Amino acid sequence: MCRGVTLIEAIVALVILSAAFVAALEARVRLLSSTRAVVEQQRVVRVQSALFREVVAGTVGGGDIEDGRLIMEGDHLGEAYRIVVRPELVENPVGDAVGYRVREQIGMLRYDVTVMGETATFYWHRR
Repeated sequence: MCRGVTLIEAIVALVILSAAFVAALEARVRLLSSTRAVVEQQRVVRVQSALFREVVAGTVGGGDIEDGRLIMEGDHLGEAYRIVVRPELVENPVGDAVGYRVREQIGMLRYDVTVMGETATFYWHRR
């Protein structure tokens, strides 16, 4: 009986290992791409949230009124932004949680914050 590895067995093993290596590299590239996309989305959300907090705190002001909406535009951390504030009726969050009748809808201010091509909507009870 012959012992050892034949040339064909070695080539088959090398092909299998090469395929596994290529698959691992492809998975790593996809993972890095996904990670970059998530990091960028988180950055956009952080900038949108920061802008909203600044508007509510009163540190971002001004703007023009058009069609009953307050529109603020400017630059924040090197990124152009646009914030549209308008009154809106929303479902009362208290609803049936209390033992007495409350209004079904309440007036809130809707803040549409657009930065880096992405828009987020926030609701707040005052300006």
